[in-house]
Amino acid sequence: MPEISVILPVYNGERFLPDTIRSVREQTFCDWELILVDDGSRDSSPRICDGAAAEDPRIHVLHKENGGLSDARNHGIDRARGRYIYFIDADDLMHPRALELMMEAAGRYPGRVVIGGSQWFRGSYDAHVQRKPKVWPMSADAAVRAALYQTALENTAWGKLYPREVFSQLRFRKGIWYEDLDIFYKLWLEAGSVAWIDAPLYGYRQHSGSYMHVSSLMRTQGMSRIDSLDVTDHMLDWIGRNAPHLLDAARDRRLSAHFNVLLLLLRRRRQIRRNPEMRETARALRARCRTVIRAQRRRTLFDRRARAKNRIASLLSYLVF
Repeated sequence: MPEISVILPVYNGERFLPDTIRSVREQTFCDWELILVDDGSRDSSPRICDGAAAEDPRIHVLHKENGGLSDARNHGIDRARGRYIYFIDADDLMHPRALELMMEAAGRYPGRVVIGGSQWFRGSYDAHVQRKPKVWPMSADAAVRAALYQTALENTAWGKLYPREVFSQLRFRKGIWYEDLDIFYKLWLEAGSVAWIDAPLYGYRQHSGSYMHVSSLMRTQGMSRIDSLDVTDHMLDWIGRNAPHLLDAARDRRLSAHFNVLLLLLRRRRQIRRNPEMRETARALRARCRTVIRAQRRRTLFDRRARAKNRIASLLSYLVF
């Protein structure tokens, strides 16, 4: 059995996929399996995956019909044999010592989710990592609170080493965007504690086709799915029932999502004016966002743990509505 199952979902990733696979194969820690989940790709990605598997017996390929990122990750989890699970996206890179350093941290702090630092890059990823980077143990409560307040730690699925057991009852929710935000707090709380490595062990590639550059607001022309709002509504409900001591942080993260949607509607106002269906949907979204902001802004304004950006936006909102 391998120590680590690296899960790599692939959908039309031919441009960067060979480099991503190479970054896994060049790890200084070698006891891993790489599960390539071809999620119905229509380019040369399936051939690239099969070629990599033919070259390295530690690489396995799952070909499936397109079901989205959550479904692809879930397929990988179901196939995984490792004691730990690690996710990487098909256009990103790992530092050569990423798994080595994360396994060292896992050995020092058993049972924790190990969170590595990340670095955004364009072109080449050339991160400097100290020989012995600092490792900070944290309670799950403190880690989730920091991520929800967006003051430290990223809620992404990638770049983290998860004990396999945290997925015994949990899977990514299918058919949504913001699937990382939807599950991270459940995984961390299930583990009970985390260890953060203060080093850029994961390279997040910035390019025009990456997730951060594709708007998640309009799943259809009529903007019928605003997943960031639905996901943070679900989060607030779950935390209220299971971890009420984190409610202030969850409310602040929900407020941030509603501010972001309002801002995006403002940026797209010309496009919205030209489309009657979008005008109606945008009107309903604005009303939804304003209702949440009015209910939460005073609490965030006087919450010293909330980041300055949210507190300033809360103050300015009184001048607008």
